[in-house]
Amino acid sequence: MFPQSATSAPQPTSAMPPATGLGSMRRAFAGHGTLIKHHSWLLDGQNMQVMGIRQTIFDKLVQRHLDKSDTSAENLTDQGLVDERRDYIRYRRKSTSVFIYATPAGNDLYISRATTVQPGFSLLRVIFFILLLAIVFVPFINVITTSSVAAASVSASARSFGAPAAPAPDGSAIGALFLWIFLLLFFSLPLVWVLVAALVRSIASLVLDGDFWVLLRPNSLTEFQRDEVALMEHTTDNVVREAMKQLGLDADKITAPPTGYQPAGRIRLI
Repeated sequence: MFPQSATSAPQPTSAMPPATGLGSMRRAFAGHGTLIKHHSWLLDGQNMQVMGIRQTIFDKLVQRHLDKSDTSAENLTDQGLVDERRDYIRYRRKSTSVFIYATPAGNDLYISRATTVQPGFSLLRVIFFILLLAIVFVPFINVITTSSVAAASVSASARSFGAPAAPAPDGSAIGALFLWIFLLLFFSLPLVWVLVAALVRSIASLVLDGDFWVLLRPNSLTEFQRDEVALMEHTTDNVVREAMKQLGLDADKITAPPTGYQPAGRIRLI
């Protein structure tokens, strides 16, 4: 997507790509994790430098050789009635991705970076989910299995040659069985609704964010992940600043976020 030469003559591009079809239900960064930070800069009168700045940023990110990192060009579509697509540079390492966007804004040049995080599965959440499934479904399976075995035993006894017919179950046994089923439904029903709510939430996340297993991921960042986010954002801002200097632009415009580079600990509610 990006030309090999970083010094080729820049060409102006449209700030608003034309619509290409029907809209999308998915968010722009679907499949890449939760958006946790967004920062941007506006450079006065530099709209003609957009192609040069994109290529230079891409090349410099590759030249960083940060271990376990990957740089790629992404053409993303955001949710909406109009299918609008935008070109981003994605800089990924482990669970953190930084998306860099550059576009003309009238006579000016707009540059932004968005940080997403997609943590791995939480061991505690996986164990909790397995226990929840066991509490809800194992008793139902036991009731069905016990009833089936009892019915099969009665039927086999009745068909046995010379064996007396098995006595029919009395009312107390039937009443105990119905009481057991009632108590099972009474105590399991709230947990069933919890599972239904979790399923609805997971399907919504799959449609909007491309992540069905979102509830198995932690909703807060560890200290290691917070450091990872800070490292990626520091590196990205330094690269953008170096690209500005190389192209003779005002690198002083590329300032750090007012809140610093440390992200909030919590990334979503649940």
